[in-house]
Amino acid sequence: MKIKINEDKKQEIDIKNQKILNNRRLVFDLNYPNELTDMFPNSSYVCPKCRNYQSTPKNIFGADIFHDIYSLRNNINCSTCKSNSILIEQENTLKQLLQIINMNAFNNVYLTLGSKTNIGTVSMKENQVNDIYFEDMGIPANAKILDIHLTPSCHLFPLKLMSNNTRFVQEARDNKFSFFPANLNNQEKINDKNGLSIMVQWLLYDDNNTLDNNLLDAIDNFIDNKPYELIMNANRSLELICNQICYKEFVKNNDSSKGKKSVEDFLVTGATYGHQLSHLITLISKANNLTIIDKTLITKMNLLRKLRNDIAHRGKLKDNRELTKNEKMEILAIAILGSSLMKHILNTL
Repeated sequence: MKIKINEDKKQEIDIKNQKILNNRRLVFDLNYPNELTDMFPNSSYVCPKCRNYQSTPKNIFGADIFHDIYSLRNNINCSTCKSNSILIEQENTLKQLLQIINMNAFNNVYLTLGSKTNIGTVSMKENQVNDIYFEDMGIPANAKILDIHLTPSCHLFPLKLMSNNTRFVQEARDNKFSFFPANLNNQEKINDKNGLSIMVQWLLYDDNNTLDNNLLDAIDNFIDNKPYELIMNANRSLELICNQICYKEFVKNNDSSKGKKSVEDFLVTGATYGHQLSHLITLISKANNLTIIDKTLITKMNLLRKLRNDIAHRGKLKDNRELTKNEKMEILAIAILGSSLMKHILNTL
């Protein structure tokens, strides 16, 4: 009898909690767009030179350069020249990257890795917690949420929730985002719609894709202004691919277990990353008739490697200096372009 009462009480609590959650769930206004806004065109890819350096209709906040680099990283060749003009215009590409990263509107630098954006509009509910369920926006349940922009068009402003320990602020999890709308400036109520526009940038994340995930971490570090982490992850995004290029080349004719172990030992104790970057990657590219990475870019990647060594060995930069904004932008741009060029080499070998 006692067990039966406890079960009934639990069921009653569950029903009550579910009603609360249902009441918090926001419904999207279908009078406004509620859809994927894919920044990459559905048509075949055309590289900058073959489109006469003209902007595409999707070039919102400089998105074209990220589409060009995404295509390079993933061996999507230009439908006209069957290559990618970035390969022969590396210096100009780096300059363009720096300009767009400096702007980085809506953190669109994530487009480098093929991020997607969904938009929608809801009416906020006053004096209670509101829940945005990403599935209601058409975002896959297994998506990694990269960025959320909330733009109110009323007297209310959405506030993020936190625990009693203020170090921990509630993030997007369990396929939803929660907030509390408040009238921060005592504005007059305009209407009952309490409109809120939502833009969510997301990515289908693969735990095993370390080549892209290191760069994703570096992008996060840049946006969150974590310079030491930016240096470490930006360098890691380059070092890992460089090592894999050398390994793939050297085991071509020696792929036995003993041969593979010999190559691994050589790349760890003999030809370490500095030698790989300064010499081997160029020799491998020449031997396979592949585009060589510009010496200027190699030099910049080597400077990043030295910054990484300062952090790893001393815990700080030389002379205890801090990175400038331009230095942080250049580090990210070098990581993006350098890793993309090397990933192209790796995929082509």
